[in-house]
Amino acid sequence: VVFVPDFETAKLFFDKYKMYQFLVENNIDTPLTFDNISNFKLAQEAGKVNFPVFVKPRTGSGSVGAIKVKEENELNLLFNNDPTLIIQEFMDCDDIDVDVYVDIFSHEAISAFAKNKIETKIGGANKTISFIDNYLFELIQSIVRLFTFRGTIDIDFFYRNGKYYLSEINPRFGGGYIHAYGAGVDFIKLIQNNLQGLSNKPSFGNYPENHVMMMYDSAIFQQDDKLFDLDIRNL
Repeated sequence: VVFVPDFETAKLFFDKYKMYQFLVENNIDTPLTFDNISNFKLAQEAGKVNFPVFVKPRTGSGSVGAIKVKEENELNLLFNNDPTLIIQEFMDCDDIDVDVYVDIFSHEAISAFAKNKIETKIGGANKTISFIDNYLFELIQSIVRLFTFRGTIDIDFFYRNGKYYLSEINPRFGGGYIHAYGAGVDFIKLIQNNLQGLSNKPSFGNYPENHVMMMYDSAIFQQDDKLFDLDIRNL
């Protein structure tokens, strides 16, 4: 058993602009995205979007190559160097991350853990707080039915004026899944069930609200000849 999406789903997610078009066609709210400057300027003149914006490669993963652009000259310079870039609306609002498990037999979303990002460093959230929203869980279930996923996926949303905007879906464990696990949402058990030929039953909201995760980095400085003298239990 391989816990990956089917080829067509993976191919669609690799092309950010095709993914945007697919979401719009299926009435899924998502940040406005443009594949050329002309279309962006038309939307700007209509009052639908304005600077700042995010400019990023059309294909690729994560936020690699994404640049926040504040004015038109900078935008023109970037597109002169690479006309394949896309322009995305800047969303100045709550940033939401949801860990989701998709059963490999039913292909339905059967569990989810939602959290607000309090602080983000190097592309990942290191401080988050959990919340429960049944409307969001229903939205996720309807979104998942549009694709063919297997196992764990990570979905990012923006939340603005009472509406969720789908930002991206990563068909893998999210870096912040440890928060879900720490709050009792055990995807490992769901994987084990599927590997044993068992289908998992849907279960949403079975975790505490306002549960906080705080990750941190630490460092040790010492001469190499003294490392063996350290009592690691006291570090």
